[in-house]
Amino acid sequence: MANTAADLFEKLLKLTFDPATATKNVLKRIGVLIDLAGDLGRDDGTAQALAWCDELSKRKLTDQQASLLKLPPIDENLRGEIPRDINAIMFQYA
Repeated sequence: MANTAADLFEKLLKLTFDPATATKNVLKRIGVLIDLAGDLGRDDGTAQALAWCDELSKRKLTDQQASLLKLPPIDENLRGEIPRDINAIMFQYA
């Protein structure tokens, strides 16, 4: 059976956040999940990746690791929504 992007996405989506998983591995999973979610148009993957970011931010991180998790605050009017249009995201910080 061939592993497709959709297969990998589904495998990642089924993973739960495990505190024992090395930070560098969680960061890799977050990056891949975000990329695949965008490619596949799946907001649930982006939401899962952001939830992992929240959990990961509770750990003691190196400065480099912490910089990967820093996101600008989300406008409360957009909370719960994941805009597909980058302009919608950038506009709120202009």
